[in-house]
Amino acid sequence: MKYYFVISIAFICNTSLSQFQIESNFNSVSTGRNQSLLLNYKKDKLQFGLGVKYNFNKLVNFPQNVFYKKTFYAITPTEHWGAEINFKYKILNLKNVFIAHLFFNSQFTKSHTRFESYYAIGQLVENPSSEFDYIYVRHINEIGPFLAFENNIGLAFEIFLTKNIFFSQKFGLGVLLFKNLDKNTTIIGSGNWVFSEMLSFGLGYKF
Repeated sequence: MKYYFVISIAFICNTSLSQFQIESNFNSVSTGRNQSLLLNYKKDKLQFGLGVKYNFNKLVNFPQNVFYKKTFYAITPTEHWGAEINFKYKILNLKNVFIAHLFFNSQFTKSHTRFESYYAIGQLVENPSSEFDYIYVRHINEIGPFLAFENNIGLAFEIFLTKNIFFSQKFGLGVLLFKNLDKNTTIIGSGNWVFSEMLSFGLGYKF
């Protein structure tokens, strides 16, 4: 009798675990670049993922006409960390090797933004004729912090390399919503959203 009990418990645990996946992705999004770790739960054609992300700082950033794109920069350890929620709906399954989904991905970030710029402080010649005739000084601006919610929809793919290990990809577009928390900075005429995009690559394990 106890053997049947042990087998039953093992079957239940195996059935439960088979609905879960874990995956780690490198994401290039509008706030910058990050590495995420997600725990996914599958139910029929639906998949729900929840996890954390670590934001990488871009050391050199000279924004051109785009204030928020790729400019988020953590100046404290906690600003490196954020959260991620991911939904998938399966639309294609080829022999459990190639699986395509429609996805919705939402990432939360609280961080500063960082810009580098050069200001002219003097002339090299008496009558300057171009921008090369001046002396410039480098200046770094750190603004914020900002709260950012980046929401993208698109196509996601899972390519199984073995029965349990898979390669994941995401391509999507969406909207970045943000809120300035810095009372000393006023942003006029920029609204509170911009268009965003997402490109993601990673590896996962299916239990």
